[in-house]
Amino acid sequence: MFRSRSWFGGSLFRAKNPHSLEHLKYLHTVLSKNQTVSESNRSLLVETLRSIAEILIWGDQNDSSVFDFFLEKNMLSFFLKILKQKCGSYVCVQLLQTLNILFENIRNQTSLYYLLSNNHVNFIIVHKFDFSDEEVMAYYISFLKTLSLKLNSHTIHFFYNDHTNDFPLYTEAIKFFNHPESMVRIAVRTLTLNVYRVQDHSMLRFIRNKTAAPYFSNLVWFIGDHVLELDACVRNDADHSSQSRLADLVAEHLDHLHYLNDILCLDIDDLNEVLIDHLLNKLFIPLYIFSLLPVQQSSPIIQEGKFRVSSVVSLFLLSQVFLITRQQPLVNDLAHVILRSTAASWQNGSYVTNREDMFAEIFESEDEDMRKKPLNVEWLMMDSNILLPPTGTPMTGIEFGKRLPCGEVERARRAIRVFLLIRALWLKLSDMKETQLPLTNRSECVQSDVDLDLTNSDLLACHVVGPDGLRNHRFLVVESNQIILVVPVPGKLGFGRPKLAAMLHDLDVSPDKQDPKSLFISAKYTTVGPMVNSKFIFDDHIRCMAAQERYSTLETFRSLPADEGSEAGSSPARSRDGSPKLPRPRSEEIQLESIKGALLRGGGTPPLVEEATDDASGPILRQYPNTGVGGRSASRETSFTQPTPSEPTTSSRRTKGQVETI
Repeated sequence: MFRSRSWFGGSLFRAKNPHSLEHLKYLHTVLSKNQTVSESNRSLLVETLRSIAEILIWGDQNDSSVFDFFLEKNMLSFFLKILKQKCGSYVCVQLLQTLNILFENIRNQTSLYYLLSNNHVNFIIVHKFDFSDEEVMAYYISFLKTLSLKLNSHTIHFFYNDHTNDFPLYTEAIKFFNHPESMVRIAVRTLTLNVYRVQDHSMLRFIRNKTAAPYFSNLVWFIGDHVLELDACVRNDADHSSQSRLADLVAEHLDHLHYLNDILCLDIDDLNEVLIDHLLNKLFIPLYIFSLLPVQQSSPIIQEGKFRVSSVVSLFLLSQVFLITRQQPLVNDLAHVILRSTAASWQNGSYVTNREDMFAEIFESEDEDMRKKPLNVEWLMMDSNILLPPTGTPMTGIEFGKRLPCGEVERARRAIRVFLLIRALWLKLSDMKETQLPLTNRSECVQSDVDLDLTNSDLLACHVVGPDGLRNHRFLVVESNQIILVVPVPGKLGFGRPKLAAMLHDLDVSPDKQDPKSLFISAKYTTVGPMVNSKFIFDDHIRCMAAQERYSTLETFRSLPADEGSEAGSSPARSRDGSPKLPRPRSEEIQLESIKGALLRGGGTPPLVEEATDDASGPILRQYPNTGVGGRSASRETSFTQPTPSEPTTSSRRTKGQVETI
C-alpha cells in the first residue's frame, strides 16, 4: 500500500550545507515562486517538501532558529495552498508523507506546539482527499494515527474545540472503522484508544454525548455482520476447502474482542455504560445467545426479525468473549443471561464401556495426559478448524480433542475428559483442593537409582533383550503395585540397584508364542529407567509362568473388594479394572495352583510344595525340589547374599537374603 519514497534522497542544488537556516530560506523561496502546481514544477515541489521535512527535524534537535523561521514565514500555509489545488495523488502523497515524518520525529514540545498552532493541521485533516487512491488513504490514516500519539492533556486543545464542539481528528478517523483494508481499521482502533486515554472531561463528554452511541452502534453492527459471514463460511465449507479464509475471520473476531476489552479496561464509566448496553442488547444476547435456543430450522434465516448462527459458532464465539473480556459487569451480566435464560437442552451422554478391565487404565491415562498437557482454552479458541463440521475418524489426522470420538474406547475417553474438566471447574469454584486424583500415587514406586534392601523379596533371574538387541542379565522383583529390575550391589549382601521401575497398571504383559520361556513386557510410563518395550527371557518355562502368574495374581488381588482382600492400607488407588486397589503386606502369599494345573495338563510331574511358615507377620515361602518337568535338572537363581545349597532341604526356612529357588 505504501510506495517507497526516499525523502532524504536528491536535492535542489549542490549546497555546501543542506542542514542550515540558509537552505531553509532557499526552500521558502522555491515555494513562494511555485504556489501554483503544474506539470512542469510538480517534481520540484515534491523534492522541496522532502527537503523541508529533513531540515526541520535537524533544526528541532540542533538549531531552534530553523523552526523560528518556519513559523515566521508561516510555511505550513503553503501546504494548504497546494492541497486546495488539483495537484494529483503524487504531490498529495508526498505532502502527507512529509507531515507524517515531521510529526513522528519531532521531540521538542515547543516546536510541536508551533506546528499545531494556527489550526493548519485541523484544516489538513478535514481536507477532502481522494481516498479511492490506496496510497493516499494509507498515508492519511498513518498521519492521523501519528497525531493521536502526540495527544495529552496539553495538546488535546489543539485538536478539540470546546466552544464549537468540534474534534476533527476523532470524528474523521472513526469514519473508516469498517474500511475494507485491515491496516486502516487497526489504525482507527489505535487512534480511538489514544483519544480515550486523555484525561479531559470536556472532550470525553463530547465523545459520550455526540459520537459514542452512533460509533458503538455501527461498530457492533459491523461485528455482527462479520459473525454472520463467519457462520456462512463454516456452513459452506463441508469439504474443508476454505480453512485460510475461516482462519482470517476468526482472527478478525479476536481483534474486535481485544479492541472492545481495551476500551472497557480504561474504566471510563460513561463510555463503558454505552458500550456494554450496545454489546449486550445488540450483539451478544440477540445473536450469540439467541442462537443457542432450540429452533425448528437450522439455517441462518431471519426468525422474528433476528438473525441466527449455528450453535457451534455461537458457543465458540462466546468462549472467546469470556476468555478475553476482563470487565466484570459485562461478564456477570452475560453469564447471568446464559445460565438463567437460555432454554437450550444439553444432552448428557453417559458412555459405559463393557471393557471394565480397561476403564481404570483409560481413566488414569486421560488424567495423566491432562495433567501433563492441560487444555489451553485460549489457544483452542484461536483454532478455526474446530468450527468446521467435525470428523469422527482418526484417519483424518485430526487430534482427538478436535473431532468426534470413534468407537467405544474413544467415547469413554471423551466422557472421562468431560468429567475431569467439570470436576476441576467445580473444585476451583468451590475453592477446594484435589485430594483423590491421581488414582495411583506414583510416589510409592521406586523413584531414583538408589540401593534397595531386597532381603524379603522374591526375585526371578532373567535376561532382558531391548530394541537394540542387547542382552542384559537382571533380577525381576514383582511387588504389590510395581515391578523392579535390579542388579546386585557389589559388597552389599541382600541389596539391589534398580535399573527400571514401573507401576503394574502401566505394564502390558504378553507371552511369546514362539518361546514358552519368554514374555514381552512394555511400559508406557516408568519412574526409573527408560520406557521399555523388551523381551524377558527366563531360564525355563516354569519361571516364565511364575512371573506371569505373579503379575496376574497381583492385578487380580488389587481388584478385590475390601472384605476379600488384605488389611486396609494407607493410600487408596485403583486397579486396571476400575475397582479399588487395596494395599497388602509386602510379601503376601502367591498362589501357584494354576502352575501345577498347567504342568498336570502338560503331562509333567507336579512339583512338590512344602511350606515353611514364618511368624505371623512373615512370608509364606514355597520351595520346590530341584527337579523340572520330565526329570530335567532345573537351573538355579543366583543368590544376592550367599550360594544356594546344591540340594534344597524340604520343610526348611529360607535363609535371610537367599533367593527363592523354583
